[in-house]
Amino acid sequence: YPSEEVFNAIVEACAESTEIMEEDDKTPAMSMLEDPVGHLTLKHIFLSESKKELDEDEPSLARAFYSKFENSLGGFASSNRGAFVLSALIQTSVREEVKGALKSHTKKIAKLAKGDGGGSGKDKKG
Repeated sequence: YPSEEVFNAIVEACAESTEIMEEDDKTPAMSMLEDPVGHLTLKHIFLSESKKELDEDEPSLARAFYSKFENSLGGFASSNRGAFVLSALIQTSVREEVKGALKSHTKKIAKLAKGDGGGSGKDKKG
């Protein structure tokens, strides 16, 4: 089951779906991390991988995903489904790296967790 080729294909599918959304705001394409089935698939693969002790030379979807999206993790945390994917990713062998990448986004994530940054359009002042 663990195959570097398969893991790279999954990561590239995630990257392509994200790029399509960024290129044209009018395109109704959905990122893999926002797709109802796609985000669950990633989450379950990460959770499955988290239960194994992987050697450094063994293929890892978590390592491949982290290396591709290290600078985008904060954005993923701002969406509901993306946050569930990250909660699974942080349980894998890249736990410390993910924590480090999200450290600068802590205030934003805390605000979203409290429901203060969900973009509801409500003005808290009045």
